[in-house]
Order: sequence, then C-alpha cells, then structure tokens
Amino acid sequence: MLCVAMIAGCGEPPRGPFFGDEKFLRFGVQPGQEADEVRRVLEQNGQRLALRLEGKHFIAMGFSERSGAPGSVRVITLRGIVVSLDAAEANALSQGVAYRLLPAPGGLDHDADADGFEEVFVETIDGRALEGCISVYRIRDVGFVDSVGMQADALGMPLCASDLRDVDQDGRAELVATLRLESGEEPASIELPLWAEDHKFVSAPRDGRATRYLEVEAGIRRASLAAARRDADVGEAYRLGLELAAIARLSGADADTQIGLLQDAVAGLGPPDDLARRLARARERIRRGWLVASPADR
Repeated sequence: MLCVAMIAGCGEPPRGPFFGDEKFLRFGVQPGQEADEVRRVLEQNGQRLALRLEGKHFIAMGFSERSGAPGSVRVITLRGIVVSLDAAEANALSQGVAYRLLPAPGGLDHDADADGFEEVFVETIDGRALEGCISVYRIRDVGFVDSVGMQADALGMPLCASDLRDVDQDGRAELVATLRLESGEEPASIELPLWAEDHKFVSAPRDGRATRYLEVEAGIRRASLAAARRDADVGEAYRLGLELAAIARLSGADADTQIGLLQDAVAGLGPPDDLARRLARARERIRRGWLVASPADR
C-alpha cells in the first residue's frame, strides 16, 4: 500500500463521534504555530493574552485590552482561524461590544456537555445589556466549527445565558439564564438552566432533568414563603409567590393554577394598594402567557 505521508499519513484515521468525520483527510496548519503567530500580531496591536485553552482539536485564546477589559477571541484548528471575534468601541451608532473566552466549568474537560465533541464558550458583552450572553462553538475533530443552537425564549422573554456551570452535579455543564419577572424593592427572578440535548441547549430535555430541578426550586421557595408569612412580610411573600407561579408555568401548569399560587402567597396578609396593583398586573401578565406589555410589568 502506498502511503502519502505529507497529506494523510499511514494507518487507520481516527473516528469522529458524528458526521462521519473519519472520512476526511487530515491536513492543514499546525495549530500551535498558528496560535503563536496570532498572539504576536494581536499583542503588537495592543492586546494581551488573558486565557489560552488547548483541547484535542483546537487552541482558543482570549485577549484583553490595555485597560484589562475583555477584547477579542480566536479559535484555531488544523484549518486555521475558525472563529475570529473582535471587540468594537462604542460610537454614535453602537454601544460597543467585547468578547471574553470562558474556561470549561471546574472539573470538566472541554467536552463540557458529554456529547462527544469539544466546546468553546464565549461571552459576548454588549454595551446596551445588563450582562453578557454566552455563545457555544462545537469543535469537530477535522477542524470544522459549528455554532451550537440554544432555546431563544421562555416565559415570553428572550433568553440570555449569562452563566455556565454543572447545575445538577452530573458531570455535564449547563447554560444558565436569569428570568427577571419583576423589579422593585423585592425583585423577582428565577434561574433557568438550558440542558444539552441533541447537540443544542434547551430548557426541557426529555430525560426529566428540568422537572427534577424545578421541583427542588419550588420546594426551596415554599419553605421561604412559610417563613415570610409567619413574619407577615408581604413584599417577600409576593416575590416568592410570583416565582412559584413562574416555576409552575415552566412545569406545565395552566394560568389559573399559576394565579392561585400567587394569590395564596399573600392571602390574609392585607396587601396595601400598591401591592394590590402589582397583583392585578401580574394576573394580567400570566393570562397573556407572561408576555411583557410595558415597562411597568418589569
């Protein structure tokens, strides 16, 4: 058998976990050398290396500005630079944007969701937003990169995954979005994990992980609600009731059940007029499927 070593090498090529990757020839750049050159060029332009990650099939580098603020991100495989994200300063038309390379959660390797592929996580920091949003890039063993899809909204709100951690300690990373239900002195919010399933991130995977998580979250709030009612803390009881209603919605309960949880939370506490107005707005919002109609609902 004739082996063309400069192109594909001899022997059986390694098998990929998906897409029939083993059918591709292995050729391209040396990622380490390419990464060194990329670093040299960006450092000449005033950025400095903040984080470097090395996986089996990629090198990722995150750079910061001279001020220490997040800057640019590069991901390099045997095909060269496959992800190139550059910071942009704010101007009259834009609030600016920057990128931060994130490490995999503690104790996990670069296949953070255990789907057979390595992932790179990048936080996009938009000057108009309260927090950064995480994007996920899947690295295939032949050097191609896929942008990983994720659920776009929940409770009528767009989802921005702002955290990355192993929520249920099962050795797989979840993206975590914060759903802000209402602001005020007692701001109501819940954390919604997005679980890896079928090469994307969703809030309700088929294996019941989300159901178990929501049951635990509801139990924590019921215990806190009992204490708030003993103390006649109307504001805290309202917040917990609203969060319980939202968890019920995510668990599949109908609008009447959700409203009942909220009203039971403050029943007998004699809410003042301003809380009565909040209750009325919340009931209307739940009836609309949690869609926000105006800034007063936030």
